[in-house]
Amino acid sequence: MLKYRDPGQIVGEIESGENTRFIQPEPDLANFFTGDVAVKIGAYTYSSAIVFANTLQDFSIAPLVGEDTTGRSTQTGGIQFLNLIHSNLQMVSPRFILTRPNGELQMTGVKVSSL
Repeated sequence: MLKYRDPGQIVGEIESGENTRFIQPEPDLANFFTGDVAVKIGAYTYSSAIVFANTLQDFSIAPLVGEDTTGRSTQTGGIQFLNLIHSNLQMVSPRFILTRPNGELQMTGVKVSSL
């Protein structure tokens, strides 16, 4: 569990932050696509695919079609394991929560777009 800490982080403290590592696409590429696109999601869309769908929807990049996801729009990640001292039961806990780019902590699935 301690190996995933960043310098200065204290185990058990709650931190918030923002991903500032955006990479802009290069529009001058010969194969740059400029047409319309829609992305299909469904009940089995999960994990990083949900994060991708959130991004497409919140930045109005592409409409989402198909069916709503059954996985929550807010995702967790970076699980860590800890054996409890007295019971020797293993605890599993996420290290972080990924809210939508719009900042919403949404515990329901990703909804398809209204076309």
